[in-house]
Amino acid sequence: MNAPDDVPLDEAFRRAFLRCVKEDDAGALLELERLAGQGATTSAFEDHELGPANFAMAVENVLDRAVHGPAAERFLRAANVVMGAGPAFRTNRAYVGNGGDPAVCFVLRFLSGELPWGKVDKPVPTVALRLLTSMVEHGLELGLNFWRDFVLTLRPLPEPQAAWREVQLQVVELAARQGLLAFDAALQASLFNQQSLYLNPLQRLLSVQRGDVVTSVLERFERDPAFHVALAEAGRLDELAESVLNPFLSSNENRRQLWQFATRFSLVREWLSRPAVVFALVRKKEKSTLRWLLARVPEALKSARDEQGNGLLHELVMVRGKTGGIAELLIEGGLDPHQVNAQGESALDLERRRGRRASSLLAVMNDHASPSTR
Repeated sequence: MNAPDDVPLDEAFRRAFLRCVKEDDAGALLELERLAGQGATTSAFEDHELGPANFAMAVENVLDRAVHGPAAERFLRAANVVMGAGPAFRTNRAYVGNGGDPAVCFVLRFLSGELPWGKVDKPVPTVALRLLTSMVEHGLELGLNFWRDFVLTLRPLPEPQAAWREVQLQVVELAARQGLLAFDAALQASLFNQQSLYLNPLQRLLSVQRGDVVTSVLERFERDPAFHVALAEAGRLDELAESVLNPFLSSNENRRQLWQFATRFSLVREWLSRPAVVFALVRKKEKSTLRWLLARVPEALKSARDEQGNGLLHELVMVRGKTGGIAELLIEGGLDPHQVNAQGESALDLERRRGRRASSLLAVMNDHASPSTR
């Protein structure tokens, strides 16, 4: 239906949004969408309006009473219509009440658990995450400090709240992917000063950024080893090393960048050389990276052991499928197929016990074994 003749199109659009949000009126949502189709804009909305027709106040009202369910879904539709209808809500001009917080900041505070009804012991706010994603996709922007503050409000959560934490980390990833969360000196200082507390957000940040950002982080690690030491003492250094390095194994171009970092930064070489990482490289059949390491830190691969005393050749025996010449690479690089684990088994013994006598892996090992062990 068209707007009444005596009501300007944009004002009718505003009133429809008011009804949609304040009264949860499904018919008003359809009207809102029709009016947007006729070219309605948000020109009739006021930036600091205190009523629920204001977009940010609508955020507050809906998150307060309907985190899930049909009402929240209707609000998401209405919010997307409004954000797409005019430039006023593609900036940070929409405010919550008279406190001056931009609308997107309010949603960030909700998702961080800072607001009373956004607590981690309540249902996971997936609708709020979808709203935030829409706001970002529609061009809502904030200064770096809002996104930094969100990261710094996060705290380790107990296992029952793991789903909440995952939503929070998705916010970090969203901001990083959109270039809204620069890893600047102030954020670095805050993260590093808190040491292992912020490992998960740091992992998510680094997993989606490359180039100068990663270089900046690595330079900080090299310059100030306190964060690195704290993670090691907390037993979480392997976790960080694997999560930071894994994205670099997705393509040959990324691998070359990883090797450049490892050439430049001794800390990256140390991470790559850690037993948990080199075992993961074997499981992933990362032949090129293993070759790079053998040429530079061969002793790290020769001495690598897991908790059962297995070496990399033991691990390779347990890898399913073809191993692409990794056995030849490791043995020719000096790894000993006769080295025994805590149970007194060599990699050859383990291979025979697993019944893979006809495999190419066993044949390679036999070629390098002494006659007395064949």
